[in-house]
Amino acid sequence: MRKIIKFVFITLLLSSCKQEVITEPEVLSKLLKYEIISETEKTAKVLCLNNYDYSGKIIVPTSVKINNENYTITQIGDQAFFQSINLESVEIPNSVTSIGKNAFYACRNLKSINIPNSVDTIGDFAFLGCIKLTSIEIPNKITRIGIHVFYGCAALTSAIIPNSVTQIGIGAFRECISLTSIQIPNSVTSIEEDGFLGCKGLTSVVIPQSVKLIGNNTFSDCTGLVSVIISDSVTSIGDAAFNGCTALNTITLSKSLTTIGQEAFNNCLNLKSVTFHDLVTNIGDRAFKNCSSLSSVNLPVSINDIGYDCFRKCVGISTIVIPSSLGIIKGGAFMECTGLTTIILPNSTTEIGYNTFAFCNNLKKISIKAFVPPTLNSFAFDNVDLNTCILEIPTGSKAAYKSSVNWNKFMIINEVSY
Repeated sequence: MRKIIKFVFITLLLSSCKQEVITEPEVLSKLLKYEIISETEKTAKVLCLNNYDYSGKIIVPTSVKINNENYTITQIGDQAFFQSINLESVEIPNSVTSIGKNAFYACRNLKSINIPNSVDTIGDFAFLGCIKLTSIEIPNKITRIGIHVFYGCAALTSAIIPNSVTQIGIGAFRECISLTSIQIPNSVTSIEEDGFLGCKGLTSVVIPQSVKLIGNNTFSDCTGLVSVIISDSVTSIGDAAFNGCTALNTITLSKSLTTIGQEAFNNCLNLKSVTFHDLVTNIGDRAFKNCSSLSSVNLPVSINDIGYDCFRKCVGISTIVIPSSLGIIKGGAFMECTGLTTIILPNSTTEIGYNTFAFCNNLKKISIKAFVPPTLNSFAFDNVDLNTCILEIPTGSKAAYKSSVNWNKFMIINEVSY
């Protein structure tokens, strides 16, 4: 049976119905509650004494005497200092190897904590909502930064991630709005969803060669992010990974990249150009929607799917060349690209969907190499002036286009030799 020992003063016990505010570090340490982990190894962990609102500094001892025997403190237990809202600093001894889940959850006045290199595990949500914590050095034995560990640490300006870390977990640094830079070491293989979501102070990010996947929403709403370099190891960018990065103007995509998720770069208003390499096969729905500064797009010959509304409202694009690998151009793909003047379609085009080029009201010329007219949705060129827009088609196909539904609405149809 586990033994729980509370170190309290008789005077405090007599008034336990009322919350007390304790400030002296030595007194605070004596008020900690401990639970024996192992009788054989003589180890114990720190638990929370909920009757007290800890204020000021806590010094966690290396060992504690229970029943006249010494027990080494090796763990800060789950919820040990949960919502200790007046706690300002904590000293953890080198004997501690793990910090439990929610250990310092919502300690909103915690400004500093030393995590010794002996610690090899930090539990999920451990420092969530520690809004005054300014810096953190993660020990070099940590391999995983868990779920929402530093979520909402609004004052955090620096976080040192050691080379031991292989995984940055869900929402690990979410809404750390004062974080201005982060160095992701080459040991990291995955950055999971929401990892740095809402880190508005970040200005640049380099994704190292070890990373294969950038998760959903990883850098979403990082409104200060200006440049991103994605190393060639990355094969997939998740949904909304850079959604709402309104300052982003430069991005270097991986040469190994095959998939770009839905809304991956949606609302990146200052993104000027993007270069796709020859392994990209899928670009998701709304992936580059409302990238209003995007002036050019080179679609590779590997591409076989462009999602709905993919480049919608990319008003800076003037010319689109569709590669031969893409047979179907989905609805809204280039809708409201008001700067678009020229479209070049390959002979492999089989279908153009609903509103694909609708409201591209400056469109002057469409060159299509398909001898057989592709299936054309009746709203594909909605609000495009079909009286003045020139349709160029292969020599000998004019009769087919003239008799084809919706293509026959174009008033200027010219045959050309391709």
